[in-house]
Amino acid sequence: MMTPNLFYIDNEMWQFELVFITRLLLALLLGGLIGMERQRKKGKSNSAGFRTHILVTVGSCLFMLVSVSMPMVVSSMPSGIVNNADPGRIAAQVVSGIGFLGAGAILQGKSRVHGLTTAASLWVVAAIGLAVGAGLCLTATVATVMTFIILTWFSHLEDKAEAIMEKQAMIRRNRCLTEECEEIAKIE
Repeated sequence: MMTPNLFYIDNEMWQFELVFITRLLLALLLGGLIGMERQRKKGKSNSAGFRTHILVTVGSCLFMLVSVSMPMVVSSMPSGIVNNADPGRIAAQVVSGIGFLGAGAILQGKSRVHGLTTAASLWVVAAIGLAVGAGLCLTATVATVMTFIILTWFSHLEDKAEAIMEKQAMIRRNRCLTEECEEIAKIE
């Protein structure tokens, strides 16, 4: 009598797992880069910083690794055990789950909504983790660099644009005050 294989894998699965571990480590590094920027930008008050971004990236990478390895795992099982395995479902659920996490990062204050950029960065690192898990390491690395640039350099552009808009608003207010003063002087 043949003893059942409780893990349903063959002896060569460890080679794939070494590749998967390398992908998980890359996901850790890429998520950590974005997480460090968010931690630096917002400090301790940030709802999602260094560790959260790493966990999202590594977690989504792991989900994708399970997803892409599903055909191999299913083919090694005795027939009839799994008949409806759909690897695409796993990655799709990461997208749904990250929406929940992102919603938790968004806070509404009296006159402003805070955390939208953090929620968006969580969404991106989930996608980066999925890309690494799928073996798209160069694409994930480029996406990480792009995200880092957006979060750092574009922040400075945004600050400059806000300063220009505030200056223009002040000029308009001063103009209006001057025009009001002139109208009042005409009336008197």
